[in-house]
Amino acid sequence: IIVGQDLVVLLVFRFLAKSFFGWQRLTHEMSLRWAFRYGSWRPTEEEWLKACASIQAEERHRVGQFCYKRDAKASLCGRLMLRKAASKILGIPYKDVSFDRSAADKPRLIYPGVPTSFSVNISHQGSFTI
Repeated sequence: IIVGQDLVVLLVFRFLAKSFFGWQRLTHEMSLRWAFRYGSWRPTEEEWLKACASIQAEERHRVGQFCYKRDAKASLCGRLMLRKAASKILGIPYKDVSFDRSAADKPRLIYPGVPTSFSVNISHQGSFTI
């Protein structure tokens, strides 16, 4: 599936679905796969600030630590994709999506009632955030 010129779906999730009985593990995996060509994204200062305002303070700090702008863009795109995917898959309002880091420094969703088995992987390859 292609959504826009620079967004291709390529990001894999294992997730839990909410049923009438609470959160239940599904018997199968659902995949949501996105790739964004961040190399062709030329944000204005206003767009960059808006994108940074859409992530947590800790995430903004991590993005700001990169020496090269392309690395910061790749990281920022990954953070935005991660948050959007969690919101879309789990039906959590975007503003309520929050992550911390596991002992292995992997993103871990924090949301009441969602078990920690929600799994996601973000990667960067060439000019894509995957």
